[in-house]
Amino acid sequence: MRYVDEQMDRQSSVQILTDRRNERLLESWCAARFSLGYGAHIDACRVEIEEEDKQRDYDFYLLTDEHRFPFQLVEVMDKGRRRGDEYKKKAREGVLEDRHSMPLVSLANGIERIREVLNKKVKKNYASPEGLHLLLYININVGGLQWNALNKELSVISSTFGSVWAVMDRMFTCIYSGSAWEQREGWMEIPA
Repeated sequence: MRYVDEQMDRQSSVQILTDRRNERLLESWCAARFSLGYGAHIDACRVEIEEEDKQRDYDFYLLTDEHRFPFQLVEVMDKGRRRGDEYKKKAREGVLEDRHSMPLVSLANGIERIREVLNKKVKKNYASPEGLHLLLYININVGGLQWNALNKELSVISSTFGSVWAVMDRMFTCIYSGSAWEQREGWMEIPA
């Protein structure tokens, strides 16, 4: 995590979120946040990310003492929003909207947006989706994203994959555990 923080500190928010060359850095940040939470609540782990993005089905590996799990990071954003739009606006106009001051998305609409993103992944017809684990980066302003609702509404579509996890800035959860993990209920805090 220290390396990722150092790399992010060297650039402005505008550069990080608008320059496609920083995509691996953002993937690294999400994977690092996930591994911090996983290590604190589930098992000792580390993350392996290749420096060069060779467009494989996976973005990183979660490594434990006994397993090597391939994970793909999937960002969930508001429908129609594109990464960094608000930062491009800042660069042009000097105005940055605070994402947290924008209207909250309802629980139902948040779950529907996550379902749409998962459906896109299912339609990609990966060669071995049951061996691929998804990490959803929830980048929408949704209020009260309850684990019970996520699990109930998304476990069937999630079962296409080995497991489906979600991460936000300070919290993470397992929506669908597959056969590799015991199902854990609720959101877990990611240590600082």
